[in-house]
Amino acid sequence: MPKFKTRAEAISFERTFKAATNILAGNEYTFDYEQKRHVQVYPGRDWHARLQGKYTLHPAVHDVMFRDDGYKPNDWHQLLLEWPHRSETDPNRLAYTPNERYAADDRQLITTIGKYLRRHFSDLPDHELRDIVARYTYAGTIVLSDNLNDFGHAVVNGPSSCMSKSFDIETECGETVHPYAVYDPAYGWRMAIRRNGNDIVGRCLVYAGDEYDGDGKGVFVRSYKRNEHGYSGCDEAIEAWLKNEGYEKSCSWPDGARLARYAVRRYSDHFVLPYIDGGTQSVKDRGSHLEIDSDGDIGANNTCGTASFKEMHTCACCGDRAVAEDGIWVGYHEDTFIGECCSDGYTRVYGRRGNEYYVHDDYAVYVNGDHYHDDYLSDNNIIELANGDYCHMDDAVYIESSDEWYETDDSDICYAEDTGRYELRSDCWQDDDSERWYTDATEYVEVDGCKYHPDNAPETEDDETN
Repeated sequence: MPKFKTRAEAISFERTFKAATNILAGNEYTFDYEQKRHVQVYPGRDWHARLQGKYTLHPAVHDVMFRDDGYKPNDWHQLLLEWPHRSETDPNRLAYTPNERYAADDRQLITTIGKYLRRHFSDLPDHELRDIVARYTYAGTIVLSDNLNDFGHAVVNGPSSCMSKSFDIETECGETVHPYAVYDPAYGWRMAIRRNGNDIVGRCLVYAGDEYDGDGKGVFVRSYKRNEHGYSGCDEAIEAWLKNEGYEKSCSWPDGARLARYAVRRYSDHFVLPYIDGGTQSVKDRGSHLEIDSDGDIGANNTCGTASFKEMHTCACCGDRAVAEDGIWVGYHEDTFIGECCSDGYTRVYGRRGNEYYVHDDYAVYVNGDHYHDDYLSDNNIIELANGDYCHMDDAVYIESSDEWYETDDSDICYAEDTGRYELRSDCWQDDDSERWYTDATEYVEVDGCKYHPDNAPETEDDETN
């Protein structure tokens, strides 16, 4: 298919594609007015719902279709069923499910990005195809290092993060170290490093401690990929390579993982500690070493490279110092600290891209038991109704004539038989026999003060005489 002719055509296709995606996953519902409840439009296909939950649509395919000057696939139904995504074993290739037989066995075919795009987008010019493939193909080589010097070099000179600056923290022994010095290879720490020529373009810390002997190679929590324009995202190439090598991605480092112990000079209760990625950001002092522990009394979520037994922060609201664990971090990036002294004025909401975080109560909208950030209502399918209230899109209908949303059980709307959609009752009339509604564009017959559709009107004496 050629390019979309207009932006409206591109938007319409994207909405149709995403609606079909929800239907396949069994996530599309409609409101049954007789039963007064939402009913599933289609039960979905379990295998497709599983694929959607595990993989996102390949970014190259997304790029070709969902842009104002994008291309419609030759057969978008087939493409949707195949659900193309990045290959787990080789991020430079694409995996897809060609048919139901493969789906039943949870198997995918792997091919090049270019070959797949050419098969589904026959009108895509060669130069555009080349550019898209280049954009989503990774370069460089990956090595797994157990050299602590490599760790520090990759952190400082590779992808940006809060630990990327050149720290020189003086320990009680008089030496200066970078916070990543705690990840001692002797305790099982490794780092996967991706280089493109002399440039370090990706890195990922790996833990393979004694507890993994004979039970897999270990885990990783967070990877970093160089981004010249800001925050470092995850490095899909490294993560795919690590999974292929036998490592698993985890939401946090395991309790018991050991770290080297460096006390900070002049502060006996301070230790060298980086910002630890993942859900567990606390450690315990074991004397000879530190140990990651979900119940630890030393916080490891500072970006200054050190931590103490009672981690303190300045409340952005009142300026007082407060214990970190008693406060909250607010905003989409969760980068603003609010102490317990002022936290009552904040609410946890669903916001940008469906993520949860705290915002001030003034920016929280309450809908059916949950709170939402008023700047990102559309990200969570929350819409504003004609009366100024808010509602989930699944519980509302759009009235085209007024360009507004109404709740599905709002007494001001009705289902018009002649237009096949919901309309304002003020613009309609009701058949007194069938109780069905019609817009004013359809004329009615009045008999004895009652309104009837012409096809449903009772006979009158005049009719019988004629």
